[in-house]
Amino acid sequence: MIIELAFIACMAAPAAECREESIVYDNGPLLGCIVGAQAKLAEWTAAHGSWQVREYSCRYMYRTAEEL
Repeated sequence: MIIELAFIACMAAPAAECREESIVYDNGPLLGCIVGAQAKLAEWTAAHGSWQVREYSCRYMYRTAEEL
């Protein structure tokens, strides 16, 4: 089953624009996502400097890899 790390990212500005983002884990247990989430989000934040992660969760993704 595909696991998705879903999170809300907001611009680091007074008029904060927010959007939903996600990182897909191909396979593995949900616990793997939970344990590795902070490291993955730190990488994402470093690559998207003006955005800040507000909240996140790991969940099963009910789409196929072809639909992505």
